[in-house]
Amino acid sequence: MRHSGLGLKLANIILMMGLGSLFMTLLFMMIASIILGMDFLQASKKRNGYVVQA
Repeated sequence: MRHSGLGLKLANIILMMGLGSLFMTLLFMMIASIILGMDFLQASKKRNGYVVQA
């Protein structure tokens, strides 16, 4: 299995944008999670016809 390193890159970008502030880092993490979550739900509905919930 080959990994792209995208998660590590995203984490580093979020930490740099937070400028050492825990609140700002949390805010950017919430925004990134919402964006990634919306994309996953749309892709899974189109591909499978249903949404898998963990």
